[in-house]
Amino acid sequence: MATFLEIAMPLIQRGIPVIPVAPLEKAGVLPNQYAYATTDPSQIVQWNKENPNFNVGCVGKPNGIVVLDCDVLGLTGRIERETGNKFPPTLVVRSAGKGCDHLYFKQTPISRGLGNQKAAGLFDLQSVDKYVVGPGSRLANGKTYDILTDAPITDFPDWLAVWITSNADIPKKHANGKDARPVHEDFDFDAFVEFYDIGGHQDGDWFITDVCPVAQHSA
Repeated sequence: MATFLEIAMPLIQRGIPVIPVAPLEKAGVLPNQYAYATTDPSQIVQWNKENPNFNVGCVGKPNGIVVLDCDVLGLTGRIERETGNKFPPTLVVRSAGKGCDHLYFKQTPISRGLGNQKAAGLFDLQSVDKYVVGPGSRLANGKTYDILTDAPITDFPDWLAVWITSNADIPKKHANGKDARPVHEDFDFDAFVEFYDIGGHQDGDWFITDVCPVAQHSA
């Protein structure tokens, strides 16, 4: 199994700011972690001394990278069909969870203008102080994050911004008119459902459980 140093160094050499992530997990380990995202080799060495088994988080920054984090298989093909455009060669990583694509791009004025975007069950655009687990990292299920396309990171395509804005969720309001309270940035809904064995189905932006999860797990 590769060490934190071995998986992080090639990433920072590509200009990707990184943070340490808990071994075999997706959760970060540092308080105020995004303030420590770095491409400094000396910091990587120090984190490796603290725990060589850390996974690596690749952090979106306005002057760094932005990552299209796909939540369904085949999304890149769908985007190409719907837009009539082809993705340019860039770094593409397959996730260890669902096996979906993470597409890495350099930030541009257009991508910076988009900021963080998401469509539930479809994609997340990790642009500003958001991260994906980086290639070489491993989860407890034994699966790894693997590079699918080992290409230089290219600029965020202008045409992709149009598709993102057309498909991103519109922030929902409660009945009192206030925005819904956000969950913690590291919350992984899929892992939560799997851990508690909660059955259900997706209905638009909502996950409808088969039974009440509170009643089911409150014995």
